[in-house]
Amino acid sequence: MGHTPQDSNNSVQGADDYALMDGVRARNPEALAALYERYGRAVHGLCLRALNDPRDAEDLLIDIFSEIWERGDRFDANRGSPVGHIMGLARSRVVDRLRSRRSASRAGVAQAASLDAIDDVRGPGAGPLDAAIDAEQARKVAASLQSLTADQREALELAYFQALSHSEIAERLGQPLGTIKSRIRQALIHLREAFDC
Repeated sequence: MGHTPQDSNNSVQGADDYALMDGVRARNPEALAALYERYGRAVHGLCLRALNDPRDAEDLLIDIFSEIWERGDRFDANRGSPVGHIMGLARSRVVDRLRSRRSASRAGVAQAASLDAIDDVRGPGAGPLDAAIDAEQARKVAASLQSLTADQREALELAYFQALSHSEIAERLGQPLGTIKSRIRQALIHLREAFDC
């Protein structure tokens, strides 16, 4: 008798990390999903602590698991455990991101010096244009958050401000895991679209 999709999913969920890495290498998306469920929160926590920016941490989390998927053949069981591989990759990508920020910051210092020179000519304090831009940005943020549904806002707050995993949010809210993932994804898409305008 053949396995149903549910049986297949249960066997992937119960597989050890080495079997899941083999599954990723064989391009099995359920194996990647199982690894994400096990280690996504830890990777996100590492990114969030180091970067101190929820959006940047979420973007990097996606990049890290995308790299695990695209380069599954880079894992060598003789050189370490799957969790060591995943967290090592995460640390490496965090360092890369911090170096990139530092480099951009150096460029920003030179730009800030130029802006300071302009401010000196204009006089102390922000001018009316600066105040108007700041007010518009604040209005845009508030409007974007308010335009989310209450369910989307609640799921997003639990994910970002309490660093709960999708599974923990689903359990806390008594909702299916797929529903929670969809709410968070739609909320992030909505916010990104609002800020890209």
